[in-house]
Amino acid sequence: MNIPDNVAWLEDFAVHGLELGNANQASRLWAISKWIGEANELMGQQSELLDSLRDRVEALYKENEYLQNRLMRFGA
Repeated sequence: MNIPDNVAWLEDFAVHGLELGNANQASRLWAISKWIGEANELMGQQSELLDSLRDRVEALYKENEYLQNRLMRFGA
């Protein structure tokens, strides 16, 4: 199971618990499922940010390498 499937399962389980009269347990399960969903979303955003930073660092590294080669070729 992946995280969205697990969250959906927890939500379903919370609803089932509420139907059985276990409001306290259902409330906790619902809160946990929301927390996991939000954490998963934040992890996705963090991954996108890291990918963007990695691309930028790689571009800066190549630019620096190019400039160093030009400097060595033409002298400083």
